[in-house]
Amino acid sequence: MQSERGLRRMMFLLPVVATGLAAWAMRLYADDLGALWRDPYHDRNAHFSSALTIALALRTGDLAALLHEVARPSVWPPLQALLLGGWMAVAGPDLRWAVLPATLGWIGTMGGLAVLCRRAARDPVQALWAGNVAVALAATSPAFALLGADAMMETPGAALTVLVLATALARPVPWRLLAVLLTLLALHKYNYWVMVVVALPLAAPRDAMGWAWRLIGTVDRSRLTHDAPLRAGALVLAVTAVLLPVDPPWRVLGIQLLPGHVAALAWGLGLLAAARAWRRRGAAFDAALGDPARVLLAWHALPVALWLLVPGKLPALLWFLSPGHRGATVPHGLLEAITFHWQGFAEGFSPHPVVGAAILGLAALGAWCAPRLIVIFTGLGIAALLLHPQLQWRFQATVLPAVWALAGLGAARLLAPVRVPLAAVAVPLLLVVALRSLPMPALADAVAIRRPDLPRDLDLALAWRDLPVEPQGVIVLASIGRSELFDWTIRLRCRCLAPVDQPPWMEFGDAAAVAAMANSSAPWLLAVTMPAPYPIAGHTGPLALPVEPVLAAQSRYRREATHEGAAHAAQVAWWRAAAPPEGPPPPRRRGLIEVATGLLALATLLTVVWRRA
Repeated sequence: MQSERGLRRMMFLLPVVATGLAAWAMRLYADDLGALWRDPYHDRNAHFSSALTIALALRTGDLAALLHEVARPSVWPPLQALLLGGWMAVAGPDLRWAVLPATLGWIGTMGGLAVLCRRAARDPVQALWAGNVAVALAATSPAFALLGADAMMETPGAALTVLVLATALARPVPWRLLAVLLTLLALHKYNYWVMVVVALPLAAPRDAMGWAWRLIGTVDRSRLTHDAPLRAGALVLAVTAVLLPVDPPWRVLGIQLLPGHVAALAWGLGLLAAARAWRRRGAAFDAALGDPARVLLAWHALPVALWLLVPGKLPALLWFLSPGHRGATVPHGLLEAITFHWQGFAEGFSPHPVVGAAILGLAALGAWCAPRLIVIFTGLGIAALLLHPQLQWRFQATVLPAVWALAGLGAARLLAPVRVPLAAVAVPLLLVVALRSLPMPALADAVAIRRPDLPRDLDLALAWRDLPVEPQGVIVLASIGRSELFDWTIRLRCRCLAPVDQPPWMEFGDAAAVAAMANSSAPWLLAVTMPAPYPIAGHTGPLALPVEPVLAAQSRYRREATHEGAAHAAQVAWWRAAAPPEGPPPPRRRGLIEVATGLLALATLLTVVWRRA
């Protein structure tokens, strides 16, 4: 017993050392904030802007702003923004906290790998070897380390994924903890969650099929006509959503029918029908499924199902998983995808191509003795990478921890004759020292989507640091189009929730910008003219919207000050409103389908929680 306890303590020595490396990376970021913030189109701007809005809403007690930010349509669920926003509500809004979730995610990934390998290995010494080698690989991955000191979502998603896999391998399985972790993963990032919820039943097909057959056998066939209109409506709407064209959209009685919104309505009807069936036969269903399935349904399936009925959430998920999610990636074949991802893995996520090849070799060896769940999840992750319509190296962070776990198990199998626990700690520590001493691969920045060649955006933001910000907010016209950089830099400086309005100029042309200026209640307008760093998706060249001609054609705002952003070749000016708006801005109204899905979510929730007669 004492020996096993000692082995468990030794297992976490390397994660402690790795935690020091992560803390050091965060300290380096805090010492030079501007080195990270270099691309006005980068997703990190949106992530920090959302967290800052939540923090300011909490600090000011603005519940409406908080709910609006959490529920607004977005391809990113709100968990990371909620956690970082909650922290900044207490610690104070500060750009230094932007990388905190990613750093904690990097630390959590390494600690989770130690636990995962302990549960996957055959004996404590092999678990020590496997866990320490896996942690060493995670600690010395150049691109993963860069993602661990960024404002992105990859490392928190990796940490939650590893914790889900480790929890699923526990014996006995803590079902409620597993269900909560799955729900958190769904509320963090959809791609991690989808792969895990597919891998879990595939790894235990007998249990999954048994639950399914028992559930089907509980259906009361004499009452199949109950809620038949709801089920039929859901089926018709689902087929309609598949057949509807995206462009141009159909309109029926003036209502624009988008496939994602129709699919959400089908989802709502189907969910309400299922809830009503559960209300009638809940006791029989509970008895048939048993405790594990009931816990998973109550703590995971139902919360996620209701979340997807929040207006805009299911369409965002469907788009995220659709072939249309290709960004600026040109069509490509399987061989191009394999070549592309090997380059990113070998020259970015690995300290050296030879190390990358060794990791894959060890992972293949480890797959022969690893639990089925890890192998299936890894296979699904690799297949998803190769078949994804969008080629991005950072997507590998979804599956890399599982590859490192397999490599650790492979190393443990190779070193099985070495039964000295101290060697299982010392050798991986020496591996960390050796791999960290290698020069940073030239491709690491590109793999972690960093652009050290671009000028610092914090230098650009200095040009509007003296911009007056009043409660009515600011309207922004930028030649590069919309960027969340403007939102968070303005709000962070004023520590306020003043609206920052960026009209859909790129999407609807100059008329949208003219109408926004005519109807905006904002007393100040920020105009930014600068070359775009690169073309965005859907455009063949860098965006250059005509800021000056549009401003010259209006008479409501008058120029107050002009500044130069030399590093960005930018001209920044702010204009003051000299006349009241021509009319109130058009109110943002939810579409009828969005309202209907919200009502269906409420009806489903009430049906489930209301006490059965």
